Amino acid sequence: MPARTASSPEPHEIELKADGFRAIAHSCIRQYRLNEAILLQRRDVEALHQARVAMRRLRSAFSLFKTVVTDRELEAIKQELRWASEPLGRARNHDVFLKRVTSGQAPQVVDATGFIELVSEGGERVYADVLAVLQSPRFVALMLRLAEWLERGPWTRRTSDDGQRSRERIENAAADILDSRWRKVRKRGKRLAKLDPTARHRVRIQTKKLRYAAEFFAPLYQGKSKRRQHAKFPEALEAMQDGLGALNDIATGRELAAGLARQGAAAEPAFTGGLITGAEESREPALLRQAAAAQRQLASAKAFWR
Repeated sequence: MPARTASSPEPHEIELKADGFRAIAHSCIRQYRLNEAILLQRRDVEALHQARVAMRRLRSAFSLFKTVVTDRELEAIKQELRWASEPLGRARNHDVFLKRVTSGQAPQVVDATGFIELVSEGGERVYADVLAVLQSPRFVALMLRLAEWLERGPWTRRTSDDGQRSRERIENAAADILDSRWRKVRKRGKRLAKLDPTARHRVRIQTKKLRYAAEFFAPLYQGKSKRRQHAKFPEALEAMQDGLGALNDIATGRELAAGLARQGAAAEPAFTGGLITGAEESREPALLRQAAAAQRQLASAKAFWR
């Protein structure tokens, strides 16, 4: 069974703002549960990646529709989703780093056999953490609570002004949401090459949120010219994400290598890890230029939703 990617809801399924949120949330949950089934059977790099993406998309949907889904249960559900997502992120970081070290993407400065064994052992531990979450009563309760909240949560039956906003047509909200996300990426991405790693990471997160929003609302823009514009916009987004993602991989690999070295009994793997991550850091200036160029391309891209 291959890993499952996301599928966007059809336009007729997302006529109202509240219904739009529900349709998007269900598509994220479906993507997650399909890949969860694979992970329960075996360790699978792509299934884990897609499960993590599904969780990130779901959490982004909460953010995008925050004026719709505010109620007493919301914060508790978001906290539980963060708890369930955390081991997925750690396992994904190990998978990416292990691939870089074993496939030649990382500089092969010395014999890295001992270091690779450390990374692999660390990966086994974090995958065990993923399975522990998926098989826990707490996670089962979260999925049941989320399903019920999507169908019968207080936000689905409001009659106040908040309720009026939740029944607003999705077309009236999508453009404003996309405008807001795009402004944040353009504002925070200025002078990208001069930002510190923490600020760059915030830009990366905002870029991901914009990409998810563009994917969520794509079915609303089905005209021929809109489809052409929409095809170009994700290209610019992807280019920017690639550059920022590679920089983030280097930073994450550095942290992983240091942590694994502290756990290892021998000095040689620690030394090897330091050499590999140190050599990778020499790529940062070129990656920064790539990300900055992609940001300029994105800033000048035409908004397909206008």
